[in-house]
Amino acid sequence: MEFENKLGLDSSADLAREEERISKKKAAHLTNVCPDVLLPLCIYISFKIFLTTLSCIPSAFSFSTR
Repeated sequence: MEFENKLGLDSSADLAREEERISKKKAAHLTNVCPDVLLPLCIYISFKIFLTTLSCIPSAFSFSTR
């Protein structure tokens, strides 16, 4: 499959620099425009990571009710 070269870049170094510039621009936009979305998203992701980690730990935290 062949892609159209919309940016007119010829070298892979130029392409990498442009990709980095676009990524930073998008990240800055998200940070400035959507802070009320980012915080809950970060909390959700952290909680999911915590639960995944917790499920990998053997039952050291389960207590006997004898």
